[in-house]
Amino acid sequence: MEDATVKASSGPLEKKFATKESKFTGNLSKLNTLYTLVECTPDISLRDCKRCLQMTIGNTSELCNLRAGCTVMCPNCNLRYDIYPFYGDAVGLFPGSSSPSLSGGTTRNAVRRRRAVLEGTITAVALTVLLLVGALFFVFKRKSETGNADMNDMEAAESLKFDISTIRSATNSFSDSNKLGEGGFGEVFKGRLENGQEIAFKTEVHLVAELQHRNLVRLLGFCVATDEKLLVYEFLSNSSLDQILFDPKKCASLDWETRFKIISGIAKGLLYLHEDSRLKIIHRDLKSSNILLDKCMNPKISDFGMARLFGGDEMQGNTSKIAGTFGYMAPEYVLAGHYSVKSDVYSFGIIILEIVSGQINNFFRQEDEELLLDRAWSLWDEGLGMKLVDPKLGGKFSVEEAGKCIHIALLCIQEDASRRPSMATVVAAFNGDSVILPMPTAPHIFMAGKCHELFESGVFNSSSGFTGTSTISIPDPR
Repeated sequence: MEDATVKASSGPLEKKFATKESKFTGNLSKLNTLYTLVECTPDISLRDCKRCLQMTIGNTSELCNLRAGCTVMCPNCNLRYDIYPFYGDAVGLFPGSSSPSLSGGTTRNAVRRRRAVLEGTITAVALTVLLLVGALFFVFKRKSETGNADMNDMEAAESLKFDISTIRSATNSFSDSNKLGEGGFGEVFKGRLENGQEIAFKTEVHLVAELQHRNLVRLLGFCVATDEKLLVYEFLSNSSLDQILFDPKKCASLDWETRFKIISGIAKGLLYLHEDSRLKIIHRDLKSSNILLDKCMNPKISDFGMARLFGGDEMQGNTSKIAGTFGYMAPEYVLAGHYSVKSDVYSFGIIILEIVSGQINNFFRQEDEELLLDRAWSLWDEGLGMKLVDPKLGGKFSVEEAGKCIHIALLCIQEDASRRPSMATVVAAFNGDSVILPMPTAPHIFMAGKCHELFESGVFNSSSGFTGTSTISIPDPR
């Protein structure tokens, strides 16, 4: 044992172990070999290793009581002896030390390789588990958010719901005395709820629940009962723009400041529909009668019965059935069934000319009556644009603002839809931003004659006849 101690305490610092085989003498001649293993922890010095082993050996006789095999373990060293070769089964009890086998033992490099493989395997497994947990968490979160969004939409829709009895009571069973007019998809009724709030009911309308803008009529609720589908809107006390603008007496309330505010407000509402709302919408029936005015004369676009929704970047379409109003429909829509945001821009240009001039754009005019588009272009082309301004204003208007309105209107009604400005450009110009407006080209003047030809040939169908600007339907456009 002393020889093994000397060997263990004099070898390399990282390898403090040794073995020794000793021969017996005496009566135990048949058991003539004693196998001994001593080792120390790697963190102590050779000197401390030797001292620890010597103390352990000194206590062996007392601790082992002369047994044929014994193991003595201390905090920094241990000793084992036996009468059979146990080295092949022995593994170092301290990290960093190794026990040799009968064939020379396992080298430290092999131990390190096994440890590296083990650590790499554990790390890979841990990363895989983390990735799986993260992926599952992400999927669960997405599903949860989608479910919550759907639930919120359902709850929001449910909160807007009216029962049919409330609506019948508010409108006096949809009596004619409460009827305000008709829109693209049905009749409009005035009503009063139990709390005193005035509202407007509209039947058979296609959309609007998610549109929120100060220049769009506000949806208060809806009702679905048997075959009835109703939308409940805010009631606007000043009715529609056409009822004031073209009335000889009521138009007195429309000074130039109010007219310019109405034009700017319509532009902002249209910009919201085309670019800023979550739903991309082409109105398709923009006209002065679909512009409602609140008590402060703020304009609100209404009647979305003919509107079309688009997703992503899609902003145009085609139809085989033309629906709209004479005087406001873009030429490419009437002649080819093609509609886009630029179709609404065309209609907006007509409305600007009507507001500036106080004159309705009537295609079905008397022979000696000049078409509004003709008159506007002729005066502009001759440098006499200010003569288009409504004489009922008595000359009290901003020349700069009026000139800008006429310029933009003529850009909006150009025959080539691609040359018409976007509503973003129009709003920027009205806001006073530095926008360079190109010179307009002549509008599609021969459209009036073309519409007369189509009307006389029976292509247009209307149940209400044609007086002024009538809503029409073209089942098969030429």
